[in-house]
Amino acid sequence: MNTREILSIVALAALGLCLFCGLAKATMKGPKVKQSCDHACSLLVLLAVVLLGVSQLLEEEGYMTVPPNFYYAHKGNEMRVVDEACRGCDK
Repeated sequence: MNTREILSIVALAALGLCLFCGLAKATMKGPKVKQSCDHACSLLVLLAVVLLGVSQLLEEEGYMTVPPNFYYAHKGNEMRVVDEACRGCDK
Protein backbone atom coordinates (compact mmCIF):
# COMPACT_ATOMS: atom_id res chain seq x y z
CA MET A 1 0.00 0.00 0.00
CA ASN A 2 1.53 3.29 -1.02
CA THR A 3 1.32 6.69 0.66
CA ARG A 4 -1.26 8.07 -1.75
CA GLU A 5 -3.72 5.27 -0.96
CA ILE A 6 -3.21 5.67 2.79
CA LEU A 7 -3.88 9.42 2.61
CA SER A 8 -7.05 8.80 0.59
CA ILE A 9 -8.29 6.22 3.10
CA VAL A 10 -7.67 8.56 6.04
CA ALA A 11 -9.47 11.38 4.19
CA LEU A 12 -12.49 9.14 3.58
CA ALA A 13 -12.46 8.09 7.23
CA ALA A 14 -12.50 11.77 8.26
CA LEU A 15 -15.51 12.38 6.03
CA GLY A 16 -17.22 9.33 7.56
CA LEU A 17 -16.61 10.67 11.06
CA CYS A 18 -18.10 13.98 9.97
CA LEU A 19 -21.19 12.14 8.74
CA PHE A 20 -21.57 10.28 12.04
CA CYS A 21 -21.08 13.52 13.95
CA GLY A 22 -23.86 15.13 11.91
CA LEU A 23 -26.19 12.21 12.62
CA ALA A 24 -25.36 12.32 16.34
CA LYS A 25 -26.01 16.06 16.40
CA ALA A 26 -29.67 15.40 15.62
CA THR A 27 -30.08 13.63 18.98
CA MET A 28 -28.28 16.31 21.01
CA LYS A 29 -30.32 18.87 22.95
CA GLY A 30 -27.93 21.58 24.12
CA PRO A 31 -26.89 24.36 21.71
CA LYS A 32 -23.30 24.40 22.99
CA VAL A 33 -22.93 20.69 22.33
CA LYS A 34 -24.33 21.13 18.82
CA GLN A 35 -21.92 24.00 18.19
CA SER A 36 -18.92 21.94 19.30
CA CYS A 37 -20.08 19.14 17.01
CA ASP A 38 -20.26 21.65 14.13
CA HIS A 39 -16.68 22.76 14.86
CA ALA A 40 -15.45 19.16 14.91
CA CYS A 41 -17.23 18.41 11.65
CA SER A 42 -15.75 21.47 9.93
CA LEU A 43 -12.25 20.51 11.10
CA LEU A 44 -12.74 16.97 9.78
CA VAL A 45 -13.83 18.30 6.39
CA LEU A 46 -10.80 20.60 6.28
CA LEU A 47 -8.54 17.69 7.17
CA ALA A 48 -10.08 15.56 4.43
CA VAL A 49 -9.62 18.29 1.80
CA VAL A 50 -5.98 18.83 2.80
CA LEU A 51 -5.21 15.11 2.74
CA LEU A 52 -6.81 14.67 -0.66
CA GLY A 53 -4.83 17.65 -1.97
CA VAL A 54 -1.57 16.19 -0.69
CA SER A 55 -2.38 12.81 -2.21
CA GLN A 56 -2.99 14.50 -5.57
CA LEU A 57 0.33 16.34 -5.34
CA LEU A 58 2.12 13.05 -4.74
CA GLU A 59 0.74 11.79 -8.05
CA GLU A 60 2.32 14.57 -10.10
CA GLU A 61 5.26 13.49 -12.27
CA GLY A 62 7.30 16.61 -11.54
CA TYR A 63 8.15 15.36 -8.07
CA MET A 64 9.85 12.13 -9.22
CA THR A 65 13.60 11.89 -8.99
CA VAL A 66 15.31 10.12 -11.88
CA PRO A 67 19.04 9.50 -12.05
CA PRO A 68 20.66 12.07 -14.37
CA ASN A 69 22.12 9.55 -16.82
CA PHE A 70 18.84 7.73 -17.53
CA TYR A 71 15.53 8.68 -19.01
CA TYR A 72 12.38 6.70 -19.67
CA ALA A 73 11.36 5.93 -23.23
CA HIS A 74 7.74 4.97 -23.81
CA LYS A 75 6.99 2.71 -26.73
CA GLY A 76 3.47 1.35 -26.74
CA ASN A 77 2.67 0.02 -23.30
CA GLU A 78 6.22 -0.89 -22.31
CA MET A 79 8.48 1.44 -20.38
CA ARG A 80 12.19 0.91 -20.89
CA VAL A 81 15.16 2.65 -19.41
CA VAL A 82 17.45 4.02 -22.12
CA ASP A 83 21.05 5.07 -21.55
CA GLU A 84 21.90 8.71 -22.19
CA ALA A 85 24.27 7.73 -25.02
CA CYS A 86 21.30 6.38 -27.03
CA ARG A 87 19.07 9.44 -26.69
CA GLY A 88 19.67 10.46 -30.31
CA CYS A 89 19.23 6.94 -31.67
CA ASP A 90 15.94 6.13 -33.38
CA LYS A 91 15.32 2.45 -32.85
